[in-house]
Amino acid sequence: AGRPGAPGGGGAARGEGIAPPAEGPRVFNLGGPERLSRADMARMLCARRGYPERRVVEVDRPAEAKSPADASMDSAKLRDTFGLATTPFDRALREIFP
Repeated sequence: AGRPGAPGGGGAARGEGIAPPAEGPRVFNLGGPERLSRADMARMLCARRGYPERRVVEVDRPAEAKSPADASMDSAKLRDTFGLATTPFDRALREIFP
């Protein structure tokens, strides 16, 4: 009888059937299955909620901005390691706002 979440210990703390990678800690990104900009997401939210999409205004990004221009996350390693699937943004909006 081991600790939950420890190798060979039942896994309850990490979720059923999910074990830690054998090679030790790793970094996993979590994003959706499609590449969307923040403006794309805002337009989809407006469409779902009945707001005019024209209210979403894209602006030029300041050259001195310290964050990356493309902050997309690739969830392939998470999916391949743990078998987890992500939800498309439009489906998530339908579930949140029926």
